[in-house]
Amino acid sequence: MAQLPMYPAIANSPQTELAEAIDATQTTITVVDPSVLPDGPNLVTINPADETAETIRYAAIDGNQITGCERGFQGMAQSWQAGTKARRGYTAYDHDTFRHNIDFLQNGLTQTAIDLVNHTLDNDNPHGVTPEQIGAETPTGAQDKANQAEANAKAASLPITGGEMSGNIVFDSDSSGIRGLDTTSRQIITGGPNASAASGGRIAIEGMDFGGSGAGGNIRIIPGSGKDVFIGNNAAWHGGNNPSGGVSNGYQVFASGKIMQYGGGNYSNGDTVTFPIAFPGNVRAVVCSTSGSQSLAVQAGVYTPTSFVVNFDGGSRNIRYIAFGD
Repeated sequence: MAQLPMYPAIANSPQTELAEAIDATQTTITVVDPSVLPDGPNLVTINPADETAETIRYAAIDGNQITGCERGFQGMAQSWQAGTKARRGYTAYDHDTFRHNIDFLQNGLTQTAIDLVNHTLDNDNPHGVTPEQIGAETPTGAQDKANQAEANAKAASLPITGGEMSGNIVFDSDSSGIRGLDTTSRQIITGGPNASAASGGRIAIEGMDFGGSGAGGNIRIIPGSGKDVFIGNNAAWHGGNNPSGGVSNGYQVFASGKIMQYGGGNYSNGDTVTFPIAFPGNVRAVVCSTSGSQSLAVQAGVYTPTSFVVNFDGGSRNIRYIAFGD
């Protein structure tokens, strides 16, 4: 059952009088002072000091006339003499309607909370969000990139047998191991843990024992200043080309140019939340949730490259979010 209509009251419930006598069916009633009654639709009680009072629901007030009267709304419709008192008092309808509407809202909030908890616990992607919608990598796309990286690595590698090497490469041996030098500026060094090289691009392989239980076996690739390590045509992931920052509120920039940001705090409905860093281009998606003992539906409203607005019902809440963009 829906909520019932509630009608405004008037302070101190001032009284007026019937200007004319009325019968039990009359739907237009003339009063002496209509200013003490609220605008319609509303309620007026005739002869309010007596248990035979009649409460009427009216539609409007036109001059000194109450129009569209629903007679006997509470109490019995009957004839009344001119001069009978009338006022907007507190009625049984007001009280019963308050109780009904409060119960209706309470039951609705309880069901909403149950639905929200069930929705939060649903791990089967109830909204059907796709990886493309949040800028995530798809399994097929990741496999294609892995296959291409493997092909590039194989194409850039020397064959196990045969093949050809070009350039001025000299190998000799010293106390640190075997050392090779390309005199055009590049170095290839193999040796022990203390092997070193001059400035510029180089590859250092530390430890000749690549198996067994010894302390050796580490392989380290050290690019020169401002250089990247490439597998085929793709730069390897490292902190320089995939920067990140922050702890509770932070971000991760991927080599693809995609940016993930996250954070949280205590916010009120309509507050603006500022991202840890500005997105250079577009914000693709912002997903919010509450933390703590109370579950609450939260929406990300209008967002810009630097911020978004949180929207939810209720007071302040501890909100967590994750955002994707480029």
